[in-house]
Amino acid sequence: MLSQIAPFTSPPFQAALRDASTLGANNGYVLVLGNTNSGEGSLQTLLWEHGVPAYTPKEQMPLTTILSDLGAPSLILLNLDKMETDAMIEIEEYRVRYDVPLICIAPANLQQPRVQAFLHVANDFVCTPYDSTELLLRIMRSSRQSPPTQKQRTRLWLDTTKRQFHNGNQAVLLSPTEFAILQQLNRKIGQAVDFEALSAHIEGESLEQKLNTLRVHIRRLRQKVEPNPRRPEYIQTVRGVGYRLTVPVSVEEKH
Repeated sequence: MLSQIAPFTSPPFQAALRDASTLGANNGYVLVLGNTNSGEGSLQTLLWEHGVPAYTPKEQMPLTTILSDLGAPSLILLNLDKMETDAMIEIEEYRVRYDVPLICIAPANLQQPRVQAFLHVANDFVCTPYDSTELLLRIMRSSRQSPPTQKQRTRLWLDTTKRQFHNGNQAVLLSPTEFAILQQLNRKIGQAVDFEALSAHIEGESLEQKLNTLRVHIRRLRQKVEPNPRRPEYIQTVRGVGYRLTVPVSVEEKH
C-alpha cells in the first residue's frame, strides 16, 4: 500500500515535482507494469498527481502491443511481485536492444531467484512498503538519461559468394542451411517468419522432425552471429509462431 504523499512544502517533494514537470514537457512517460489497477491510490494516479505522465495496462498484454500504441517509454516501473515470468523475459529482451531505464518495486523477500535476477539488471529499485516521495525521486533521477535509442552496432552483412556472415571486421562461415535461414529472415526484417516456412530449407520425413532440426540450426546460427547466444539479440523467438530478425543485414557479392 502506498504511503502518504509528502507535504508539498518539503524540499525533496518540490525538487521531484520540478523534475517531473520537465519529464512531461519532454513528452516522456513512465510505463507501469505489474499493477493493473489504474484507479485511485494506484501508481499511475500517484505519478500523474505529481506531474509525471504514466500508463498502466488494464491487463497484462504483450509489450510489443503497448509500444506500438504509445511508443517507447522514458522509463519502465516494474512491480516484480505481480509479473509473470514470460512478461519479465520480454521486458529484458526489449532492454537488450533499447536503453530504457528500469526501476523495480521488489517484495520484502529479496531472496526469490527471479527477483534477484531482475534487480541485477535494473537501474534502481525500492522495496515494499516504500515512501512515495523516494520513489518519485528515483524515477526522476533515472529518467534524466537520454531518450531511449537503439544501441549502436557495427555493420552486419552477408557475403553471398563465400557464404560468410560479417559483424564489423569479424567473419564466420555459415552452412548452406544456416545461410538460407538467415537470408529468409532478413527478407522480412522485424517480422515473424513462421516455423513451417523456415522448415522448407530442411529435409525430414515429417514436419515435427523438420522443426526439431530447425531448432538445432537456429541454435548454431545464434552461436555464430549473436554477441551473446544465451541472450539472443538479433534472432528472436516469437512464441508459437516462429523467429524474427531484429536488425537488417546487408547482402553483398564479393569476388
